[in-house]
Amino acid sequence: MGKFLRIPLLSIIAFCAYHAFFNGNKLEDSTSLRSEVVKVEEGYGYLIWVGEKLLVKQESIPAINGEMPFQSYGDARKVSVLVASKLKNRINPEVSIEELRKLNIVTLKR
Repeated sequence: MGKFLRIPLLSIIAFCAYHAFFNGNKLEDSTSLRSEVVKVEEGYGYLIWVGEKLLVKQESIPAINGEMPFQSYGDARKVSVLVASKLKNRINPEVSIEELRKLNIVTLKR
């Protein structure tokens, strides 16, 4: 799959998962939603869980072209907290370039 198709495809999957989850189910409670930073090839990614169900698996920085992982644990953590907060507040969990800038996320390889 071409790299230009991956970002829109991931956005569509995230959007569908969001709507399927919130239209068909209710959050059990706010404490059951949790994020976890994971080590991936050449960097970090994150997972977001609802209870024992994996809701989001993000192994690269969202909103940028290509599949580049987060360069630090802290960067992955900041974005995972943002996405988890959006989900708890029933806001679309997509992350924008502007949000990455505000969080000072490194988006270029060092």
